[in-house]
Order: sequence, then C-alpha cells, then structure tokens
Amino acid sequence: MELLKLLQALIVLEYHVWPGESGSTLHSDEPRDSPASSALAREWQTAVLFQQSIKAAQYVQTQPITAQGMFVSAAARALQPQYGYAMHPHWVALLCSSLPYLGRSLGIIVAPLITQMCRNLDELVKQYDHDGGKATQSLIGRKENIAPDYPLTLLEGLTTLTHHCLLDNKKSLVACDPADVRNARNAVIEELPHMLSSMALLWGVVKREESQSRGSDYSQTARHTSTSVYFRSSKTLRQRVLEFLTPLTGQYGVQLMASVGAVWSSRRNRRRHTKNKILPVASESRLTIVDLVKSLGTLSTEHILQMVKEVVKKPHQIKRDQKSTLVDIPMLQFSYAYIQSIPAQALQENMAPLLTLLRESVQLNLAPPGHFLLLG
Repeated sequence: MELLKLLQALIVLEYHVWPGESGSTLHSDEPRDSPASSALAREWQTAVLFQQSIKAAQYVQTQPITAQGMFVSAAARALQPQYGYAMHPHWVALLCSSLPYLGRSLGIIVAPLITQMCRNLDELVKQYDHDGGKATQSLIGRKENIAPDYPLTLLEGLTTLTHHCLLDNKKSLVACDPADVRNARNAVIEELPHMLSSMALLWGVVKREESQSRGSDYSQTARHTSTSVYFRSSKTLRQRVLEFLTPLTGQYGVQLMASVGAVWSSRRNRRRHTKNKILPVASESRLTIVDLVKSLGTLSTEHILQMVKEVVKKPHQIKRDQKSTLVDIPMLQFSYAYIQSIPAQALQENMAPLLTLLRESVQLNLAPPGHFLLLG
C-alpha cells in the first residue's frame, strides 16, 4: 500500500519535472539541426519509442513510469482475482488519481481496467443469484475475505475512469493531450455495452433488495431470505448506478441506447416456447433493463424514442465476444417493451415521436421480426 502511494507521488513528480512534454522521450544527445527535429518526425519517433517501452520487460530509462511496460502490465492486471482482493481498493485509488498523468498510456490502461472491474462486479452478482442473496457463504472458501464495500469501490472507480475519459473535465489542473484523450474516449465507448450490462445486473439486485425490504412480493423473498453483505445498502447502490449513467445520457445518449440494444440481445429468453412468438415476451432480465432506462431522470419518453429512432436508422455494430452484432431489431424489441411499461397518458403525450419512429422505421430494410414489431 505504501509502495503504491510512493508510485503515485513519483508519477506526479515525473510529470512536472520531465523535460519537454510529459510522456515524451528523453534524447538530449540528438542534435537539434537533425531531420528528427521537425515536429512530425519527433512525434513519429516519440510514438515508436513509446510502443517499444510499453512492450519492454525491463525498465526503460528514457521513458516515464506511465510509459513503462511493467507499470502498464501491472495496472491492467491489478484487479484480477488470482492476485487477491486486498489491494484492489488501493490500486483503484492509485489509477484514478493518476488519470491526468497517464498520457499516451491512458487508453491502454483504462480499457482492460474497466473490463476487469465489470467482470468482478458480474461475479459478485452471479454469486448473489446463486446463493440466494448470501454471497458471503460461497466466498468464504477463498484465500481472503472481500470488503463489504467492494462493489461500491468498483462502482466509484468505474465512474471516475469513465467520466474522466468521456466528459469534459474543466476542473482538472493538468492539461491533457487531445489525441490521448480521444484514443481513450474511443476505447471507453467500446466498453459501454459491458458497463451497461454490469449496471443492469446491479439494478436487478437493487430491485430485489428493495422488494425484500418492502416484503411485498413473498414469492420472490421466499428464495432470497437473507440480505447479502455486499448489497445490503440498496439505496446507496441505486444512487451510485444512477450517478454513473445519468451524466452520460446527454453527450453519449445514442451510444448508450445502442449499448442497451446490445445488452438486450444478450439477455435472450431461455424458454423455447417464447422463441416462436412473433411479438416476444420480455424476460425478467430484459424488463430490468427497461426499468433502469426509465429511472434515468434526464431521459424523457420523447428523448428515448428519438434515440431509438437514431439507432434503428443507423444501427451500431457492437463488438461483443469478438463478434459484431447489429442492434436495430433488439432496439425495436426494447422500445416495444418500454412502450408497454409506460402509462397511457404518457403514451398519448408522446404520440408524435412514436409515429415518427414507426414511419421512418417502416422505410428501412429491416429483418422480418422488425416489421412485425412495428405492426405490434
């Protein structure tokens, strides 16, 4: 833990004392009148040496810590379960506080870190579902205990990483290279479906815990008789999920809605008799996605229908498990379930955007399920 604090201090110190631009290569012995002194040549040389440094197995003296292969590799693997959970909060704190100083390494570090955070959250939810809310029982056999606030630590880390890369951080006192931020932004956007999937899983836990506390649904609480120590504070968990998603709905609403389509497609009904229905009945996991989207206060019904239209007209290809999936049909399936879930008055007030969605979608070359959904 103390070594990580020292590492963070060294990263900040290097940023301020490193000659020239942060993250640039130190090559003072190069003559200034050489061809490499041109801006383009120097940029090319810096990029080449950076790539060599992050692939190197040993310390490279001409590169800062953030460009060292050892650091990048350690950061990308820091939250893997096989290395233990005790240091996870400290690694999250280190990397979140070092974000403005990562330079070219920002996207390289952030993308696998986000993926691992989501996997760890998914695993906790999976254990929660398997053990009926008593996730501690199945984790006792592990080498060490997981802190009760571990899910919140990961959620706060995800929020910090994602918002730093996607949202304009005007409060930052450190100037970041726009190219580095752009590369990191693209890397984070590719991870949006996985992050939304994890948020939907956590939202399912929130709804289940709230149902238990109210005691209104005895058929569900019969199975979940005990509250998990990791998800005991459903109110705080709900707040953290919304704090993560809500700021993204403005600038990245369409990308977020396309991610909804990707997650919707992955939550397929397992029952065979539902596959043959022209208008499929949404499963419980899919209805959780609908409820999550409805809970985002910044998204009105009109706004949601407009974004659905944009995604259907220009369907995004979401890369999941090395496969590209079009999300136009899943998006229409989501809109069908969403429309069924809102009050009749809200539907009447938003007939104009709904009719626009139907009119423009009919003109598209959709697969047969899409036309049946429009007729439904």
